[in-house]
Amino acid sequence: MTPGQWRDSSVFSEREQAALDYAEVMTRGEFPVSEPLMRRLHGCFDDDAIIELTALVAFQILSSQFNGALEVPSQGLSG
Repeated sequence: MTPGQWRDSSVFSEREQAALDYAEVMTRGEFPVSEPLMRRLHGCFDDDAIIELTALVAFQILSSQFNGALEVPSQGLSG
């Protein structure tokens, strides 16, 4: 799935869509996160879950940059 393609799918719940939107914003480095997106997140998740989601997305971004810099090959886990 290409970035943003999930928006055209009916597979994801509102909660999953909010998390995916947030992950894309974080990946693009669009800070601070917009008020409408933060309101949407707070409608789907409590504060602790938003913190955990932020940490998980940030870790994946860091891992991607780390692996890219060292040319670590893909593990082939995604289609």
